Amino acid sequence: KFQSHPFMVFWWEEDLAQTFPSTITFLIETKLGFTSRVANGAPHQRISLDGPHGQNIPAEKYDTVILAAKGIGIAGVLAYAQYLIWMKSRKRIRTRKVDIYWELEDNQQEVWVGHYFNKLEDQSSKVMMINC
Repeated sequence: KFQSHPFMVFWWEEDLAQTFPSTITFLIETKLGFTSRVANGAPHQRISLDGPHGQNIPAEKYDTVILAAKGIGIAGVLAYAQYLIWMKSRKRIRTRKVDIYWELEDNQQEVWVGHYFNKLEDQSSKVMMINC
């Protein structure tokens, strides 16, 4: 049975020996059924991915980029910030500073991505300024 779930890629790990990510991390809001089984460590299941969807906004042509999110919307913001750092490390963009503003819907949300904010700041330290 085919089901649709709005998962969002919000982080990837790059293997320098490859030209593509070695690990992709999704932020999933757990509900019932499939998402609950995934959160509880169900065996791998076959999935199909589709996307990205939406409009590409070329923020990389600006010196300073301000990214804002509320709640689970941080997934797209972190992925975009990581992309900007990746592009800057290859000297392909103009951006020198990224400010990230995140409104939590509850304090528990910080647990989801706190580790990734630290990784983002570590990755950016040599190429641009990230303020979270």
